[in-house]
Amino acid sequence: MGVDNGHALLVESDLAVDNQLDLNYNGRIELNSNQLRMNTGASIAHYDATHYIQTNGVGGLQQEVGILDVIFPIGKSSYNPVTLNNFGILDHFQVRVEDVIYDNGTTGKPITADVVNRTWYMEEQVVGGADVDILLQWNTADEWSLDRNNCQVVQWSGSQWMGPAGTAATTVGNVHQQSITGISSFSQFGVSSAAANPLKNLPQDNNHSNNAQSDLQEAPSNISLENTSAVASMTLFPNPVLEGINLRFEVPTSTVATIRIYSMDGRPYLEQEQVVDPGQVVQIQTLTHLPAGAYVLQAVLEDGSSFQQPFVKANR
Repeated sequence: MGVDNGHALLVESDLAVDNQLDLNYNGRIELNSNQLRMNTGASIAHYDATHYIQTNGVGGLQQEVGILDVIFPIGKSSYNPVTLNNFGILDHFQVRVEDVIYDNGTTGKPITADVVNRTWYMEEQVVGGADVDILLQWNTADEWSLDRNNCQVVQWSGSQWMGPAGTAATTVGNVHQQSITGISSFSQFGVSSAAANPLKNLPQDNNHSNNAQSDLQEAPSNISLENTSAVASMTLFPNPVLEGINLRFEVPTSTVATIRIYSMDGRPYLEQEQVVDPGQVVQIQTLTHLPAGAYVLQAVLEDGSSFQQPFVKANR
């Protein structure tokens, strides 16, 4: 199938391609509310910043993803492609992008500081069994005061934007990329440089400045998300995690902590109670069964103080 009209092909119903989709000669496809499915073995050729799949509605591009990189050449007002590879079960994934990022995921107020002004929507055809690395691409003009030297890929958890520690984005000219690894559940993704705090807590004005990334750092991180205590703190390390987690609690007196681990889609994986003393390091050594991917650890103390810390479970 070739697009060779110098303008765009307007899709009016779902479309499936069995062989090759060629976007040469200024070709562009506007999906509107329709799906473009690349069947197993099909490919897309001659895509670039002016030749891409335009997700100008709720329609998305579907492609099969295995261990080799698969590029989703999508954009709306600008070219914002996604690259996926999947070390889990072979599956089709659907991706689209919007020119906005909201403080409540798909609704609420647009975030106008410390972000790329884009939301990438991703779904897997058969839920479960994925182990996906994601690479997001954007342009300088797509940024809202992003700190490109300390940014991260973030994911909407259903209640907040969450992500690992920030690192420097890869930059070539005015094109930038950031990645995250080991994703096993899918929703909305973005890029932020907001110090790994939930984006719904960011200021909603243009007078603030700062950006987002990929893999969690090996060094201990003491970022506490939604910390409700003025005196207690929790440090989680290492990050990423191979077998077990260490938690260092700074509490004024001995207390009991209820420790829970959830997947990014809210599925519970662990719950245990632990007596903690000031400065004590608690070891959780039962995580070898966790699939590789992104998780959230929550600790709730007896006085109601709570801490949340995202982490990545990695394979050896």
